[in-house]
Amino acid sequence: MAFQMDSLTLCIVTTQGDTLIFRDRLNPQYAENFICHRLFSYLPVQKYWVILKSYYEGGGWQLINGENGRVNTVISIPIPSPDGNRLVCANADIVACFNDNGIEVWRIDPDSLALEFQDLNVSWGPVNTDWKNDSTIIFEKFTYDANWEIVTRPGRLELSNDGTWVPDDTVDWD
Repeated sequence: MAFQMDSLTLCIVTTQGDTLIFRDRLNPQYAENFICHRLFSYLPVQKYWVILKSYYEGGGWQLINGENGRVNTVISIPIPSPDGNRLVCANADIVACFNDNGIEVWRIDPDSLALEFQDLNVSWGPVNTDWKNDSTIIFEKFTYDANWEIVTRPGRLELSNDGTWVPDDTVDWD
């Protein structure tokens, strides 16, 4: 269950009965202390709440385990795999660089999330990210050319038989 206690306070009640409180600071003395929490969605199969956490400049995403209240910070809105056992998060911020730029893959364990893959140092930004199947993530690598024209090229991550995520072109990844 999630509710607004007042205009500045978001509450999430876990199935274990704990209440998590997220308080906004909309008019702080210093702008860098600004913070705003907005309930974005709920992933019913995974039982995770998705919160957008905005700052003075930039923002972030949090996944809240609806059963035990564990909080994970992720780089974007999560996209569940077709079987519901994993989440991919991808964010493109190659100009302003206020937020992380790259891709994360999270495995959903019984009571937590496990980070299986992360690269936040790519020179391109991942856009149009989606699951092709339970073990393949497809996206476009977004960049600009010398004239600031948008350039995209296909990208892919595949889950190998040994359980590691393999990028399409290792030269293109850190």
